[in-house]
Amino acid sequence: MRLLLGILLLLVTNLLMAQAKRVSFAEIDWRVQFVEAPTMDSLSRALTLPYATDLEKVRSIFRWITEHVAYKVRG
Repeated sequence: MRLLLGILLLLVTNLLMAQAKRVSFAEIDWRVQFVEAPTMDSLSRALTLPYATDLEKVRSIFRWITEHVAYKVRG
């Protein structure tokens, strides 16, 4: 009984102390290069739908802006 309780305690502790899923920015950055959409609504869905966390969604939007928006500067 003590052995079973010890194993159960070890498993529960391991689950509670497990690290969260790591976000792969490289994968998001690669995928965003190929996103094109005719409307802002479809663009927002294309950039955020594949991702579950807010961090992944924000990274996707950020990288799309930095890849696709350019300013003409006089000078």
